Amino acid sequence: MGPSSRHLPSPSGPGSLPPGLITKRRGFDDGSSDISSTASSMMDYNGPKLYKQPATKSNRGIILNAVEYCVFPGAVNREAKQKVLEKIARSEAKHFLVLFRDAGCQFRALYGYWPENEQIIKLYGTGPSQVDDVMFDKFFK
Repeated sequence: MGPSSRHLPSPSGPGSLPPGLITKRRGFDDGSSDISSTASSMMDYNGPKLYKQPATKSNRGIILNAVEYCVFPGAVNREAKQKVLEKIARSEAKHFLVLFRDAGCQFRALYGYWPENEQIIKLYGTGPSQVDDVMFDKFFK
């Protein structure tokens, strides 16, 4: 191989692509980052609803469901369940918290939460009459 078959060094340095290839690669668009194509493909989806936008208005329905079927399951807990459901129905709070005794999730108290003034007040059960965020170990959704 003689010196005439050698390639000239690239003006922009070793390992760089010729200018023609760079523009060709930039011109390629697979649509993966295009927001409009993503939105239109989501509008074409006809399957089951997989995600529900979270509502920040109230968690009353979620708490009612939890009290009815998870916190107080079975006939044994009917009396306590009815008292808690009654307290929720009479309360003007839009947000509720349930206090559990330990990791075993034994019910201890029901609290109403008012986000306007960050106030958490006990509605029913055993536990402190008022609590603040430093008193909580964990929050579950």
